[in-house]
This record gives sequence, C-alpha cells and structure tokens, in this order.
Amino acid sequence: MSSPRFFINGIEPSSTRAHDREVSDSCFTVVLSSSDLHHLVNVARVRRGEHVELVVRGTWESYAAVIDAAGPEGVTVRELTPLAVDESPISVHLLFG
Repeated sequence: MSSPRFFINGIEPSSTRAHDREVSDSCFTVVLSSSDLHHLVNVARVRRGEHVELVVRGTWESYAAVIDAAGPEGVTVRELTPLAVDESPISVHLLFG
C-alpha cells in the first residue's frame, strides 16, 4: 500500500519542535495553508511515525517523509527523502471546436 499523498506549499528547516524537544538537523517544518493543515490533522488524522508523500505545489517536487509532530500549531516531518518524478514524456493538448 502506498503512503498518503499531500500537496503542500513548501518545506523549511525546523527551528523548533513540538513539546520543547531538542532540535534535529533532519527535522523540517511543512508549510501549509490553514485549510490544508485542518485536512492533514483533523480529516486525515496523521500521527507521529506515519509515512507520507509530500508534493510541493508549483515545483511538483515529491518527497517521502515521516511525521514527527502534527497539531493545530503545524506539522513537522523527519527523514525527508526526494522521490523521482514519474511523468510521461508525452505532452497532450486538448482543443475544443
């Protein structure tokens, strides 16, 4: 079974982590809109330790990540690994007459 995929606005190095734990070099803050944060935390109910796929809007860069902390204040991930993009080399254009 594949990991759930979430579209995000960006990823930044994390300066703080939830519950005042030590900062880790491998921890990143996920940049989300308020509605996307609500969906990720309350609808999808991601929890610490879950594997997810994150796709950055605009650049379509894809990452495999493990949730480190998720709550109303935001989401942090660890073990961020870039994934290869599987795009078709064929370009399709639709025209309506």
